[in-house]
Amino acid sequence: MQKRSFTRYDVHIDGRYCAEDGSREWKPCLITKISRKGIGVVFPAGALPFVGSSLHFTLSAIKESECMSLRGVLRWVKSAGNCHAGGIELNAIVEDSQWLQLIYFIRQPAAEKQVIDLKTMTNQAVLNRNVHPPPAKLIIPTTKLDYIKSILNYKIL
Repeated sequence: MQKRSFTRYDVHIDGRYCAEDGSREWKPCLITKISRKGIGVVFPAGALPFVGSSLHFTLSAIKESECMSLRGVLRWVKSAGNCHAGGIELNAIVEDSQWLQLIYFIRQPAAEKQVIDLKTMTNQAVLNRNVHPPPAKLIIPTTKLDYIKSILNYKIL
Protein backbone atom coordinates (compact mmCIF):
# COMPACT_ATOMS: atom_id res chain seq x y z
CA MET A 1 0.00 0.00 0.00
CA GLN A 2 1.34 3.42 -0.97
CA LYS A 3 2.05 5.78 1.94
CA ARG A 4 0.60 9.30 1.68
CA SER A 5 3.01 12.17 1.10
CA PHE A 6 1.09 14.58 3.35
CA THR A 7 -1.10 14.24 6.44
CA ARG A 8 -4.81 14.17 5.69
CA TYR A 9 -7.33 15.84 8.01
CA ASP A 10 -11.05 15.21 8.41
CA VAL A 11 -12.83 18.56 8.10
CA HIS A 12 -16.24 20.08 7.52
CA ILE A 13 -15.71 23.17 5.36
CA ASP A 14 -18.31 24.78 3.14
CA GLY A 15 -16.96 25.57 -0.28
CA ARG A 16 -17.88 26.35 -3.84
CA TYR A 17 -16.59 24.92 -7.08
CA CYS A 18 -16.81 25.48 -10.79
CA ALA A 19 -15.65 23.41 -13.72
CA GLU A 20 -12.93 25.25 -15.62
CA ASP A 21 -13.76 23.42 -18.84
CA GLY A 22 -17.53 23.82 -18.57
CA SER A 23 -20.13 26.47 -17.85
CA ARG A 24 -18.05 28.09 -15.06
CA GLU A 25 -21.15 28.23 -12.86
CA TRP A 26 -20.31 28.24 -9.14
CA LYS A 27 -22.00 25.46 -7.15
CA PRO A 28 -21.89 24.62 -3.42
CA CYS A 29 -19.93 21.66 -2.09
CA LEU A 30 -18.64 20.30 1.20
CA ILE A 31 -14.95 19.62 1.82
CA THR A 32 -14.63 16.54 4.04
CA LYS A 33 -10.91 15.75 3.84
CA ILE A 34 -7.94 17.94 3.14
CA SER A 35 -4.19 17.57 2.71
CA ARG A 36 -1.56 19.73 1.05
CA LYS A 37 -1.96 17.78 -2.22
CA GLY A 38 -5.63 16.77 -2.32
CA ILE A 39 -9.14 17.22 -0.99
CA GLY A 40 -12.18 15.02 -0.47
CA VAL A 41 -15.41 16.64 -1.64
CA VAL A 42 -19.11 15.88 -1.34
CA PHE A 43 -21.03 17.19 -4.35
CA PRO A 44 -24.78 17.82 -3.95
CA ALA A 45 -27.27 15.99 -6.15
CA GLY A 46 -27.60 17.42 -9.62
CA ALA A 47 -24.98 18.17 -12.23
CA LEU A 48 -21.88 16.20 -11.33
CA PRO A 49 -18.49 16.98 -12.87
CA PHE A 50 -16.83 14.25 -14.93
CA VAL A 51 -13.77 12.33 -13.78
CA GLY A 52 -10.75 14.15 -15.21
CA SER A 53 -12.45 17.58 -15.07
CA SER A 54 -10.38 20.55 -13.96
CA LEU A 55 -12.13 22.20 -11.02
CA HIS A 56 -11.65 25.49 -9.19
CA PHE A 57 -12.57 25.55 -5.48
CA THR A 58 -12.96 28.35 -2.96
CA LEU A 59 -12.99 27.53 0.75
CA SER A 60 -14.46 29.94 3.25
CA ALA A 61 -12.80 28.48 6.34
CA ILE A 62 -10.33 31.26 6.98
CA LYS A 63 -12.58 34.30 7.36
CA GLU A 64 -15.88 35.26 5.84
CA SER A 65 -14.19 38.11 3.98
CA GLU A 66 -11.33 35.93 2.64
CA CYS A 67 -11.38 32.68 0.71
CA MET A 68 -8.72 30.14 -0.10
CA SER A 69 -8.57 29.26 -3.77
CA LEU A 70 -7.54 25.76 -4.91
CA ARG A 71 -7.40 24.13 -8.34
CA GLY A 72 -7.31 20.44 -9.09
CA VAL A 73 -8.48 17.49 -11.14
CA LEU A 74 -11.34 15.18 -10.17
CA ARG A 75 -9.74 11.72 -9.91
CA TRP A 76 -12.69 9.60 -8.72
CA VAL A 77 -16.40 9.83 -7.87
CA LYS A 78 -18.73 7.43 -6.05
CA SER A 79 -22.36 7.62 -5.01
CA ALA A 80 -23.07 8.45 -1.33
CA GLY A 81 -26.85 8.47 -0.87
CA ASN A 82 -28.35 11.60 -2.45
CA CYS A 83 -24.86 13.05 -3.01
CA HIS A 84 -21.62 12.05 -4.65
CA ALA A 85 -18.20 11.89 -2.99
CA GLY A 86 -15.09 12.64 -4.98
CA GLY A 87 -11.35 12.91 -4.69
CA ILE A 88 -9.47 15.92 -6.03
CA GLU A 89 -5.76 15.92 -6.79
CA LEU A 90 -4.58 19.51 -6.48
CA ASN A 91 -2.49 21.01 -9.27
CA ALA A 92 0.04 22.43 -6.79
CA ILE A 93 0.95 21.81 -3.17
CA VAL A 94 -0.79 24.33 -0.88
CA GLU A 95 1.65 27.11 0.12
CA ASP A 96 3.00 27.08 3.68
CA SER A 97 1.31 30.33 4.74
CA GLN A 98 -2.12 29.25 3.47
CA TRP A 99 -1.72 25.77 4.91
CA LEU A 100 -0.78 27.00 8.38
CA GLN A 101 -3.70 29.41 8.41
CA LEU A 102 -6.09 26.67 7.30
CA ILE A 103 -4.80 24.15 9.85
CA TYR A 104 -5.17 26.75 12.61
CA PHE A 105 -8.83 27.17 11.75
CA ILE A 106 -9.40 23.43 11.45
CA ARG A 107 -7.84 22.58 14.83
CA GLN A 108 -9.07 25.50 16.96
CA PRO A 109 -12.58 25.47 18.44
CA ALA A 110 -14.74 28.34 17.19
CA ALA A 111 -14.67 30.11 20.57
CA GLU A 112 -10.85 30.28 20.53
CA LYS A 113 -10.47 31.63 17.00
CA GLN A 114 -9.38 35.23 17.01
CA VAL A 115 -9.12 37.03 13.74
CA ILE A 116 -7.78 40.54 14.13
CA ASP A 117 -7.54 42.97 11.29
CA LEU A 118 -6.93 46.71 11.13
CA LYS A 119 -10.61 47.55 10.61
CA THR A 120 -11.76 45.84 13.82
CA MET A 121 -8.71 46.58 15.99
CA THR A 122 -9.31 48.94 18.91
CA ASN A 123 -7.78 52.40 18.56
CA GLN A 124 -4.43 52.59 20.42
CA ALA A 125 -5.35 55.94 22.02
CA VAL A 126 -8.40 54.33 23.62
CA LEU A 127 -6.27 51.48 24.93
CA ASN A 128 -3.71 53.87 26.43
CA ARG A 129 -6.41 55.82 28.25
CA ASN A 130 -7.73 52.72 29.98
CA VAL A 131 -4.41 51.07 30.88
CA HIS A 132 -3.18 53.44 33.60
CA PRO A 133 -4.88 53.50 37.03
CA PRO A 134 -6.21 56.77 38.39
CA PRO A 135 -3.68 58.86 40.33
CA ALA A 136 -3.27 58.01 44.02
CA LYS A 137 -4.93 60.19 46.62
CA LEU A 138 -2.60 61.94 49.01
CA ILE A 139 -3.83 61.82 52.59
CA ILE A 140 -1.96 64.00 55.07
CA PRO A 141 -2.19 62.76 58.66
CA THR A 142 -3.57 65.37 61.03
CA THR A 143 -2.64 63.76 64.34
CA LYS A 144 0.41 61.91 65.60
CA LEU A 145 -1.67 58.71 65.88
CA ASP A 146 -2.73 58.96 62.18
CA TYR A 147 0.91 59.59 61.28
CA ILE A 148 2.03 56.40 63.09
CA LYS A 149 -0.83 54.39 61.51
CA SER A 150 0.18 55.54 58.02
CA ILE A 151 3.80 54.48 58.69
CA LEU A 152 2.67 51.05 59.92
CA ASN A 153 0.32 50.58 56.90
CA TYR A 154 2.99 51.58 54.38
CA LYS A 155 3.60 48.82 51.83
CA ILE A 156 6.29 48.51 49.26
CA LEU A 157 4.88 47.28 45.98
